[in-house]
Amino acid sequence: MNLQTKFTIASEEGLKMLFLLKKEHIQQMYGNQVDAEDLRNYLDEQLSNQNAADQLNNLSTQLITVFADAEPAGYALIKQALAPEALKGIKAINYASFYILEKYDSQAIRECLWKKCLSVTNFYNAFWIELLQNDPLIPFFEDCGFKINQLSQLEPFGKKSVVMIWRRN
Repeated sequence: MNLQTKFTIASEEGLKMLFLLKKEHIQQMYGNQVDAEDLRNYLDEQLSNQNAADQLNNLSTQLITVFADAEPAGYALIKQALAPEALKGIKAINYASFYILEKYDSQAIRECLWKKCLSVTNFYNAFWIELLQNDPLIPFFEDCGFKINQLSQLEPFGKKSVVMIWRRN
């Protein structure tokens, strides 16, 4: 399998890929946990062309897409956000999303996307990500050196989550 990572911009093609991946990501996260109408409303908001274009055109946001044999297989959204208290005073950035489509989910693809994220953010001293407590990527992030810092609740639905932090040595 040929793996490749690319920066994605707010072009028509870029938004189409983002929406495909983000819709699957949100449905996997919340599909069986929230009211169908609430989920539909949230998806409409998250998959708005204007909302997505504004987010991708923000200079402090990077969208990286991983491709498997030229097909979009996953993405990571890296952006500036208010850091957890444990990172106060440290140059840190947020991995706002990190997702691999189920049919492509493998160690090789996870590592490909992680390594690209790591290289893009090499001038930061720490990263954090918030995941639902039942997210299957938690062990992968622990293997990468992330540590669970705190329990939280992920908005917009208030589901139980963990905040994980990775620090450079």
